[in-house]
Amino acid sequence: MHATTQLHKPAFTSRSASRPARWATQTSAAARSSSGVTRSSASPAAETAPPLQFKHVLLAVLDKQTFLTEGSKAAVAMAAEISLKATAKITVLVVEDPDTSNEPQKQLETVGWHLRDRGCSTYELLHRVVTEPGPAGVLISEAADELGVDLVVLSSAAVHAKHINMNLLADVLDVPLLLVPY
Repeated sequence: MHATTQLHKPAFTSRSASRPARWATQTSAAARSSSGVTRSSASPAAETAPPLQFKHVLLAVLDKQTFLTEGSKAAVAMAAEISLKATAKITVLVVEDPDTSNEPQKQLETVGWHLRDRGCSTYELLHRVVTEPGPAGVLISEAADELGVDLVVLSSAAVHAKHINMNLLADVLDVPLLLVPY
């Protein structure tokens, strides 16, 4: 006697049928209003989430040109938003590469203008010069330690442009890093 083995394929079910009820899509506003059901647009977790607890934010700018790139503008906007929501102090660190022809004073003025445009009136501006190839991450980490910041904000454009070694920064930085996409 030979035993035969039959393989049973599971029946195909649609993806939405296999989702738990919490993943169900919300009904349209018209359907909710006609049924008398009202829902808050915020999730229950968002309604009970504690406010941001950052007291001091370090915004690192590593642009190699005088005026800010779109990535740095996005990082400035994010730092300003965090500062306003958490009533945190902002310190801007402009890291200058001596091999470039940018004007750090003009960059500091530009960052200040963007922060004021976003509603931040109190901030500090710092300028540091890279003295060896590749230590921008060390400069940022040292500044974060000296200032006692709770968060470092950096544009992902600086990483993509290879202005900073993220492996080095991750090794030496002791506070959270917010990498802002552009």
